[in-house]
Parts: sequence; structure tokens; C-alpha cells
Amino acid sequence: MKNRNMFLKMFIFLLFCAAICIGCSEDLVEDKENTSSPVITEFYPKSGKVGTEVTIKGENLSKIDTTSIGEGLARIKYLVNSSEMVVVITSDVKTGKVKISGLFGETESSDVFTVTYVTPTINMATFPTTGKANNEILIEGENMDAVTKVYFGTTEAIVISKNEKELIVKVPYFEDNEVDLFLAYNTENGEQRTGTSGKPFSLEKPKPEISNYPSSAETGTTIELTGTNLSLVDKVMFDGYEGQITLKSETSISVVVPTNYTVSSDAVILKLIYYGTKELIVTDTFEAVVPRIHFWENKTIYAQDPANTENFFDALNGKIYTPCDYATIKDNIYFYITITSNSLAINNPNNGANQIKNFKCEGTALPSEAGSKIVKFRRLDSSNSAENEFITKVKAKTLISISQADITTAGITNAGTSSFRHYGDPATNMYAEGDVILFQQFSSTGDVLKVGFLEIKKITSTNPTTDKTSSITFNCYFEK
Repeated sequence: MKNRNMFLKMFIFLLFCAAICIGCSEDLVEDKENTSSPVITEFYPKSGKVGTEVTIKGENLSKIDTTSIGEGLARIKYLVNSSEMVVVITSDVKTGKVKISGLFGETESSDVFTVTYVTPTINMATFPTTGKANNEILIEGENMDAVTKVYFGTTEAIVISKNEKELIVKVPYFEDNEVDLFLAYNTENGEQRTGTSGKPFSLEKPKPEISNYPSSAETGTTIELTGTNLSLVDKVMFDGYEGQITLKSETSISVVVPTNYTVSSDAVILKLIYYGTKELIVTDTFEAVVPRIHFWENKTIYAQDPANTENFFDALNGKIYTPCDYATIKDNIYFYITITSNSLAINNPNNGANQIKNFKCEGTALPSEAGSKIVKFRRLDSSNSAENEFITKVKAKTLISISQADITTAGITNAGTSSFRHYGDPATNMYAEGDVILFQQFSSTGDVLKVGFLEIKKITSTNPTTDKTSSITFNCYFEK
């Protein structure tokens, strides 16, 4: 009997829980977003000065993003809920109706908010009477949050921040040595100004000076100029092109040489712009070098391991492709690596019918076919002065152009190896970390079409004859 009562009580309890869950689910379904237009029912207080917080009551206020009073923007401080919000009176606000707008429409109040205008007052005891252009200064006083604009004489300054007691402004450049400072503020009769009298602001006018700069650089690279007062610099110009400033301090500026140049020029006017319009010409013989070479850094390609599918390298765009890309990019392949019975080889695509088939796309082997590019390799010899010159430039990253004419003029022998190997072969046909390899693209008639260099940075292989996860990391230079 006790067991029967216990089961009955459990059954009733489960029914009760199910009913609650159903009720909750129904409430969730019915709780849809209200898309009705906002409504203002009241606001208070009805008047106040800058900084006053005004509470707005109404309906559908949760999606409000803009509030204005008398056509001047007020700052939204809180969106409390869908029926209440709080805004702060700013120096832009004027006497007028409260207007709110948001995602689902806009509305305005029937009542008018009356602005109680106040006059900002400068504390002359702490007023900074001197400063440098572009520096920020602190102006203390009363009602500083009522300030709408700041003028040094007739020149407007940028207001950084303000509150009731403090105003921080950026000192502008102006021609006069001393000027009065004026604060603009709103009144019921329009804008008025107040300011210093008998205690003007004196502008210090240091000029940037350059002590050291490079005479040339590649387009797209970063150069450094050193000197004094360089934080004053607004722009660095190369002829009519603006360079991107990446770092600036009192003593140095780092700037990127613009890539607008299509040919190298050794008559570029390099100048600094400061104080907005002032110019300092650094040199009129800066050389903007347009590289005639592709440079691809720290590229890594893998052998036939299906887990590492970055296999095929395109020297023209620096991209590495997978076996699943092969069908669409096979004519763009310049080289790849494979393991063989005695080496880890860098391969010529045109000689690769027996290697291409060792790569797989999602388990399916690639076709047994030769690639269209004819590419051959040869390690440069550091004991040969002409070849060592190229080795030095490659490793120092100062090589800016290369062509077959350069190779021929230097008396360097063309590459002649289709499969360049690591380990297990005579020294004349091996490469190792630190080597610089000449590679050349040939036409079907044996003419050299393009020239490049590989700097072998790293070789990863547990066994070059069996380890399919083997890889090489390299820097590549290739003729444009």
C-alpha cells in the first residue's frame, strides 16, 4: 500500500513539472522582440546645465542609439530598459524638444528642455602661458565642460577631453609669437567667447632637423630618419607620394617608401611636413629603387606525406599548392621535393613523370605526366668570387635584380641538373643548409627564360630515402 501511494505521489509530481516546463516553453515562444516605434511619455528634470543627467521615460526605448535636444546631440549614458533611459547634457545641446531615434523609428517630446547656460572660467593661477605646437596642455577652471571650441588667437585647437574642472587641448601652430586663448560656449543669444587678457599664450616653435637618412631604398621597404624634434612631423613625402609612418619619436621616424613608382628614380624629393603646412626638404636626390625581382621568404615545402600537402611551389607568386590543386595549377609549378632511393631531391617538373604520381589528392594518385616548366639547378660555389658575390647579396637580402645577362656577364655557368639532391650523391650534386642554389627556367630550345636563387634555410628529414614527411625551408629570389 505504501509503495502504491509513493508511486502515485511521484506521478503527480512529474505531471506538475511537465506542466511548468510547458508553461515556460509557451512564455519563451511568446517573448518576441518589440518592433514598435519609440514613445516619450515624460522626462525630468526639465532644465539643467551641461553635465546634467536627464531621465527619459517611455516605451520601446531599448533600441535607441541617438538622442538630441534642441538639435544638439546629447550623450546616452544608460539604456536602463525598454521604458527608461538616461542622457547627459553636452555643450552642443540647446533649449528645445527632446528627440530620440533608433532601429524602429524616432519621436520627440511634447515638452521643452531648457538649457541653463553657464560661462566657463579659466583659472589664471594655473594657466600654462607657454607650450610647443602639437603638445597637449591642461587648462583648469570652472564649467569647462560647457566649452564648445578653443582658439589660440584666431586658430582653432583640437579639444582632446573635457570635464567640469579641466580641459585638455592640442596646441596648434600659429604665426604670431603670443596670442590670447579664447573659449567658445553657447548662450541663449548664440555663441560667446571668454578668454585670457593680459596673460597671453606664447608658442615655442622648434623645427625638426635631420641628421641622418638613407640615400636610397627599395619601394615598399621601411627606412629610418634620425634627428631632433621629429615628433612634430605630420607627413613624410616622396615627391607627391606620402610614405606611411610606422614609428615616430623625438629622435627618429620610420617610414615606408611608397610603392607608387613603376621605375627606379634617383631624383626623388624627400621632405617632411610639420605644423600642417611647413616643409623641410631632406634631399632632392633620394633614390627610390623599384625591385626587378620577386622575394619570397621562409617558404616550406614537403615531400609525399599525405598529411603535409604543401608540395608545389610557384616562384612567380610565392604560393605553395596542394595535390588537389594540381589539375588547375600544374603549368605554374617551378619545383617540388620528393624522396628517392638515395636522396631528398628538388625536382624539375618537366622531368617528373615518375615523381608526380607519388603525390595523392584525397587518396588518389596524381597522373604520371611531365610538367611544362623546364627548371634546372646548380649550387653556387663560395670559392668562386663571381658566384660568392651573389651568395653574399642573397644572404644579406640586398639583391634587387637578376637576369640571365647578369649571370652571363659574371661568367657563371648555367644550371644543368634536373634533380638536385641532398645526401648520398657526390658533392657536386648535393645541397645542404646554408647553400645558395641557382635555378633557371629554360625554353624547349635550351634558352634561359628566367633566373632565380634559393637560399636553403632548413632541411627536416629523419631519413631522406624513406621519410615522406621530409621538408625544406628556403628563401626564394626570382626574376620579374
